[in-house]
Amino acid sequence: MTHGYVTADATTGRILSIRYATGTPPTDGVVGDYRNITLTDSNLPNQQCLDFDHFIMNYYYNSTTSAFVNTGLPANEHASWDFTNSTWTWDASKVLKEIRAKRNSLLTVTDYAVLPDAPFTDAEVTEIKTYRQTLRDFPSTVTGNPATTSDVTWPTVPTCLG
Repeated sequence: MTHGYVTADATTGRILSIRYATGTPPTDGVVGDYRNITLTDSNLPNQQCLDFDHFIMNYYYNSTTSAFVNTGLPANEHASWDFTNSTWTWDASKVLKEIRAKRNSLLTVTDYAVLPDAPFTDAEVTEIKTYRQTLRDFPSTVTGNPATTSDVTWPTVPTCLG
């Protein structure tokens, strides 16, 4: 039985779309940057994959084995599935860019705290300035290969800032 028609990126195998089996079927194979695959009982990984959203999010098409591979969810929006090593890979510099953006946002929301008329004691201002300097230096202290901004330990916000 034909369940639908899958369009995958011809290079990465990432499933881009699935449409129900109605109308004229696309020709299986590579067409430009895309690979068309007819989804049938014989290549459907499991019944859960009839939930096309689940299928698109958790599977890739391996053109070498002509099979759909359960990869699970990507670690981050920059991740791509590496079929050779059967693992997610990503460009850490793009995650570091996200870390810098979050850091900039945290600095922005504390800008008011260092203005002359801010309602803080001298000791609190010193604590806030130390926190802000730690934020400025933060990207250079990130080690390892974090997948998201949540994978790093952010500086502790001073209690006076709530």
